[in-house]
Amino acid sequence: MYKEFASNDGLIIPYIEYENNNKKKVILLHGFHDYINRYDELAKIIHENGFNIYVLEYRNHGLLKTGDIVDFGDKGIQAIIEDIEYFIKLKLSGVKYDDIIFLGNGLGAFVKYVFIRKIINTKMLYLYLYL
Repeated sequence: MYKEFASNDGLIIPYIEYENNNKKKVILLHGFHDYINRYDELAKIIHENGFNIYVLEYRNHGLLKTGDIVDFGDKGIQAIIEDIEYFIKLKLSGVKYDDIIFLGNGLGAFVKYVFIRKIINTKMLYLYLYL
């Protein structure tokens, strides 16, 4: 299901969400030339197998692309990391990081790595997903 959230600086960021009240959550981070709708079928499969799943768009990518050149804007990848952290605070407050699985494809694997290295100082499960 398509939804949106307002980032901490007010940017409206679209995301895909499928929930079934499972304790385990999946955040899927897409590749460089991808966009969230490309992962809708995969998100449905993951959901059907008992997980809540969220696929977030990146600034100036996919549905938020504003020009011919894709970038992350003035704050670079740090803005993406802040968006993910803010999404977790808004949508998954009270969920332990141990109960979040991050899947990343291409650029998403790098974003996941940066997020985990810079934000999370606790044990958690993370996987690389190559599509």
